[in-house]
Amino acid sequence: MNSSHEISGALADQGAPPDEAPPSAVAIVFCTALAAGLVELALRIMLRSVAAEFDNSFYLNPQAIWMGGLANLPLFGILGWGAWAVARATGRPAPWRWVLAVVAWLGALELALISHRLQIVAQLIAAAGVAAVVMRFADASPGRFARLVRRATAGTAAIAALGGLTWNALRFQKERSAAAAIPSAPTGAPNVLLLILDTVRASDLSVYGYVRRTTPGLERFATDAIRFDRAISTAPWTLPRHASIFTGRYPFEMTVGYDVPLAHDAPTLAERLGAVGYRTGGFVGNTVYGSYLHGLDHGFQRYRDYPMSVSEMFGASTLNRLLMRVWNQATNSYVEAGVKDAPAVSAEFTHWLDGVPAGRPWFAFLNYFDAHMPYNPPAPYDLMFSKQEPLTRSVYGESRRKRDSDEVRGLRDAYDGAIAYLDAQLQILFADLEARGQLDNTVVIVTADHGEAFGEHGFLNHGSSLYLPEVHVPLLVRLPGKAMRGCVVRDWVSLRDIAATIGELTPVGRDAFPGASLLDKCRQPAGQTASDSLHRASPALSIVEARRHLKSWYPASGGQIRGIVDGRFAFLQHEGGRAELFDLDVDSMQQHDISALGPFASDRARMTERLQAGFAKRGAPPGATATVAR
Repeated sequence: MNSSHEISGALADQGAPPDEAPPSAVAIVFCTALAAGLVELALRIMLRSVAAEFDNSFYLNPQAIWMGGLANLPLFGILGWGAWAVARATGRPAPWRWVLAVVAWLGALELALISHRLQIVAQLIAAAGVAAVVMRFADASPGRFARLVRRATAGTAAIAALGGLTWNALRFQKERSAAAAIPSAPTGAPNVLLLILDTVRASDLSVYGYVRRTTPGLERFATDAIRFDRAISTAPWTLPRHASIFTGRYPFEMTVGYDVPLAHDAPTLAERLGAVGYRTGGFVGNTVYGSYLHGLDHGFQRYRDYPMSVSEMFGASTLNRLLMRVWNQATNSYVEAGVKDAPAVSAEFTHWLDGVPAGRPWFAFLNYFDAHMPYNPPAPYDLMFSKQEPLTRSVYGESRRKRDSDEVRGLRDAYDGAIAYLDAQLQILFADLEARGQLDNTVVIVTADHGEAFGEHGFLNHGSSLYLPEVHVPLLVRLPGKAMRGCVVRDWVSLRDIAATIGELTPVGRDAFPGASLLDKCRQPAGQTASDSLHRASPALSIVEARRHLKSWYPASGGQIRGIVDGRFAFLQHEGGRAELFDLDVDSMQQHDISALGPFASDRARMTERLQAGFAKRGAPPGATATVAR
């Protein structure tokens, strides 16, 4: 008796009736590619509430409703054609079965790859099992299966097309309605431009005295601005730091964590400014913790995270993301899906700005991701501070081993080049605003969410300690009319006070947010100290939570760390009671812990008291774990 595939082959060769003809290879490829893309999106939507169990950087771009299937087509088509060609070349009957076996396995593997808790071998085996089930179903009735394929292809194509059109239409309508609902703004209200340079530490900026000329543009910018030499981030990673800037609260006063998006229980800058007549727009390069999934979009009338690009479409499939990882490892490359470089972020902002009516004040938040790993800026910045290609441009993988000195040196060279590239892009943005006549009536704030460690304490990356490389960040504030230009603040300040500062400079008012205005530092009469000021600045507090799967050389592997910097001392309190005290006047690199030395007992006691007072009567931080901080 002939096997089912031999019968199918015979039917195809002899011109079987339409209702009995087996499916075409092309239809199989299209159907499987589109269906896999839609099912992946559906699974991600269902799994969103438990995303932390799969991957803390959970990907869920709504545009995947149409991008996912298109992203699959090249791979499914190439491998499907290869299977068909092999079957024909070897004289196998029913080549469509070979195509089905390959693409069914690919589709199942795409879905299995959503979970990072399964080993790749287990994912491959599970996908093969699903493909075998599909093959048995198809073999039972090739004609019926062909009809199912035709209907499914039409249905999935319609869902993808209509779904994409509907989602984008609804987003457009939502943005339009939000912009139309804002009230009139007071005459003369200034614009506000908040620029956050992701992962940029102050110590690598020439505007702060770094020996390499990494920021000549910001040096010029600083001559017309207020320069804060000792600004401290409230956390050494993206989400809580942005949340603090937006709300004026410390991370431990909010519901936010590695696996916890920002709860909308506190008013944000975008909400407050929108309520007094501002157009508000957010444009982020960090599509991990900066995406809508983590709550930072709240209050913005327009918010752009995941880009609309060929790169983003290609990465809408987990299979393609896996291929990119394999390619990068094999070729020592740094190809990533959905990358939004500085020009793309700036373009999104200026396109939005084109639609803001004349005379209407605006608040824009831009997050630039170019100095985040992998440090891979375009030429000539890629080798600006190195004569040869670095051994690596990414610190990923340090969780498996430590980097040697040559690798760290190359990473630092690449990082500085990325900062120089970003500095050049900022100058292009400022020139554009000036040409539009917008710069002189705009409050421009340039800062960073956190810094980066380069082996100063035996580890790389960020989100793992509260040492200065991770929490000491730039802060430059340029006021309309260049007010207070040239003021240099050398006291320690907290980025938490940015919200109150913006409040003071706009119709929102300085009391709309917790904290104090940073401008008070430039108003103090000669001889007056910060403690004499009516509105004393917020203490420079920071916190980092324990993180999952960290090696022992990371401080945060031992649990929560709380820190404060005040005067000449930096003080860290580790979970379990261990403390560290550093005299920054003589040990700016924090290499010598003096907490146990007798002569500094009173200093330790005083810093302990200030730390406890800073954290007192504030909410306990939510538990948080993660594998990668961005």
